[in-house]
Amino acid sequence: MKEYLAGKGKKKKEKELSESCKWFFIRVLTNLIVLGMIGGSGYLIYYILDKNLSESDVHIIGELTMPLVISSIHLVFPFIFARIGSLENYEKPKHELYVGMFRTMLLKGALLGILVSYWFRRLPGIVNCWETKVGNELYRLVLIDFIFILGATFFLEFIHKIMANYCCTKALKEPEFDIGRNTLDLIYSQSLCWFGTFYSPLLSVMMIVKLFILFYVKVISVLQNCRPSSKAWRASRTHTIFLGFLFFFFLLTTVAVAVSIITITPSNDCGPFRGQDKAYDVVINLVESWKDDYKVLHEIVKVISSPGVIAGVLVILCVGTYYMRIVMVGHKEMVTLLRHQLTMEGKDKAYLLRKLQKVRAKKKEKLSQLGQGRILSGNIEQGGKRMFTRKLAETASASMENLAANGNGTPRSRRHQKK
Repeated sequence: MKEYLAGKGKKKKEKELSESCKWFFIRVLTNLIVLGMIGGSGYLIYYILDKNLSESDVHIIGELTMPLVISSIHLVFPFIFARIGSLENYEKPKHELYVGMFRTMLLKGALLGILVSYWFRRLPGIVNCWETKVGNELYRLVLIDFIFILGATFFLEFIHKIMANYCCTKALKEPEFDIGRNTLDLIYSQSLCWFGTFYSPLLSVMMIVKLFILFYVKVISVLQNCRPSSKAWRASRTHTIFLGFLFFFFLLTTVAVAVSIITITPSNDCGPFRGQDKAYDVVINLVESWKDDYKVLHEIVKVISSPGVIAGVLVILCVGTYYMRIVMVGHKEMVTLLRHQLTMEGKDKAYLLRKLQKVRAKKKEKLSQLGQGRILSGNIEQGGKRMFTRKLAETASASMENLAANGNGTPRSRRHQKK
């Protein structure tokens, strides 16, 4: 609700053409800068890998150089991307959030893709047990990433809070818990686990311990060090974005492992697939061994693995995806229609309330006028009664005087006649 109100609070203003062009070129420039940073970091990682591979005797610091550089880039670059996003003047805060998350995931995906590509292209022809080499590198990546996350939690949150509480300046506030950055770090750790389990099976156990410790460290840090985030979050949309990123990394790691199994020659001196041309040949040989003892199972596997069945499954998946897409579009249109109906019903209610208020005002006015008329008529009636009573009294007094006058004059006239 807070994110929705924050987005609605910024009304769209008509911008001039010059201002729109200015912000367009600024965003193009910032995107070029971001791409340059990602490309430069990728070249640096490739250079470090190539240098370590060319040296025959590499000390422990040299072996840790690559994971240290990658973890440093993952720690520093998201803050730079956030700062760049704040300079791009997006109309809604969610656009700035999504752009920053996309840039961060592009950085993590690019570095992971460079690592996988280099390992698959260079290691099989040079290193004898190249699978062990890949497993060791992934083990170092997970360990250094764990140390960097703990250090960032301590210095960026705990020390920051102490400085905010005891520093004289009021500009320094308590840190915020960055939900986006921490969730993207979790997705990156999950992708390392997906890819590395094939080469180092115990890496999954190490990842469980890492995530268990990080969970409680983050919980304590959030409750003790952080203040509520000033950024507005709409849980439904951000959850969808995170699921999309998670699916992207799952697809990336799945394709990488599949390419390693199907196309790359295993080591000849070590590993469970030594002596095989491809790791997938183990599955083929296993299915062929069922030909004599398990004919029905062999035929079932042969039919399932045929190109026609695989193509049919892919078609069904595509149709299902298209159907879900249509359903999603229909739901969006229904939500838009219902929202429009709610808006119209609200307007109708407001119109009826205005009409009701007008009718009530007219009734009050009529009642007040009627009350004033009754008071005026009552005053007139009282005044008329008083005047009538007064005139009646005057008439009665006049008649009494006349009677009195007539009564006194009659005897005199009679005595005068007698005389």
